[in-house]
This record gives sequence, structure tokens and C-alpha cells, in this order.
Amino acid sequence: MANIFAITSATEGIKADADGKAGVVYTVTNTSSKPMRGIAKARPLGNTQQEWLTVEGETERDFSANGTQQFTVNFLKPPGAAAAGAPAPEKFPFRLDVASATNPDEQFTEGPTITVEVAPPVQKPPPRSFPWWIILVIVGVVLIVAAALFFAFCGRGGGKFTGTWVNANPAATPVPSQQGISYVLTKLEIEQSGSTIKVHPWMKCTPADCDWGESTGTVENGVAKILLDHGLIFHKMELTDDGTMFAVVVTNSAASVTSISAKLSVARNAKS
Repeated sequence: MANIFAITSATEGIKADADGKAGVVYTVTNTSSKPMRGIAKARPLGNTQQEWLTVEGETERDFSANGTQQFTVNFLKPPGAAAAGAPAPEKFPFRLDVASATNPDEQFTEGPTITVEVAPPVQKPPPRSFPWWIILVIVGVVLIVAAALFFAFCGRGGGKFTGTWVNANPAATPVPSQQGISYVLTKLEIEQSGSTIKVHPWMKCTPADCDWGESTGTVENGVAKILLDHGLIFHKMELTDDGTMFAVVVTNSAASVTSISAKLSVARNAKS
């Protein structure tokens, strides 16, 4: 074997990065006094695999007399599980050989051995199971809120009619009766629970408004119907609500009296 090339490296050992990659530069010099064409090849040693080694650029190059070329050898070990009970770094040796293109079997040089140190892969902790108890807590909170809203608006007098309502224009729209009495609705105090409604109306009187008592009715299809029993005279009341105003129809009726009706608009005050 004729060593016609001098091969050197600035290091004898390198460390691979977290991805198992490393690289080393070899300096190759033609030691003969005539031009030479050389072929470079990375040689695996020990437990290093050939497919882990690559030479950058052209592996076959022309050298002038006493000329120099640099070759970079890249190392890449595929990721794998760490060996059981062996958390220490693993070491993988290799070298760069350069041979004459005209007589590679007789004229070649073996480069210095470089050892790559590869740290074992970091063992990732097993993924945490999803905390299903959070879903149960959320569902529980939703059920509690839904129950509270149900009892607040359905079980305890809640409903769109519930509240204290006052006549937007108490000086207008009288409701006359056959007996010559004119009625002006001034206020409604209402409690609604589902389809049941309790109404307490007040009519304009002097010196104070007249209390027409409290009566119970029903709500169906958005319309509340209440019968006010005042002895010989019955007052039928219907209420419809568009969210801010009432349309109120009051009908006076008796055995010998023709029914009459009128509409009033009342605006809702804050809930009582």
C-alpha cells in the first residue's frame, strides 16, 4: 500500500446533536510531485452503519502536485429507542479513505478515525389522560344554572308578563261602562308561572286609584286571559305583550248590559 495522500482532521471526537447529526472536515493532501486524481470514501467502523455516512460534494477530485482538498463527512444516526438499562451515550467510529483513481487497490490512504458520540434519546413521559372530571364539572355547572333559571322564571312567577306595569298615558283612553262610569287603567301588578297568571289591576279614581282586586287567569299562545268577578259585573281582561308594551282589552259584561271593549297601552316599570 502506497500512502500517496496525507489525511488529517482537526478533531478525534465529535458529538451528534439531538437529531443524531454530526459532521467533520478532513484535509487531504497529494504528497506526490505529480497531479493525481483521488477518490474519497467514508468507511464505517465498529457498530457504525454505512448508510449513516455521506461525503458532501464530489467524491472523485483532481489534485495538483502537492495539492490539497477538503472533504466533509456527514453522520446521521436514525432516531431509535434507548437501550434498556444503558442511558450512557453511544459511540460510533468511522474514517475517510482516499485512493488513486488509476490504481485504487495499490495506492490509497486510510484517514484518522473519528468517533461520534450520540446521546440516548430523551424518554418522553407517557401522555396524560384527558381529565374527564372537568367535563363532569362543566356539565354539573350547566345543570345547576339551568335549574336555577327554570325555578327563577317558571317555578317562582317568572314569565314575560311578570312585573309592575303602568299606563303610559293614564289621562287618556277611558273605558266607559253601561252605568256611565269611565275606567282608566293605571297599573297592573302581575305574577306569571308558566301558563298561570295572577293579575292585580288598579283603575284611576279620586282621590286615590281604585283597587280592582287580584284575579287568576291563564296564558295561551302569548295571550293572557283573566276574569275579574265584581259581583253583578264581570270584567274580562286580555293582555298581549310585545316586550315593552301591553295591549289591554277590558270588557264589561252583565246579564242586561251589552259588552264593550277598549285598548290601553302600558309600559313596564322595573320588576316588583
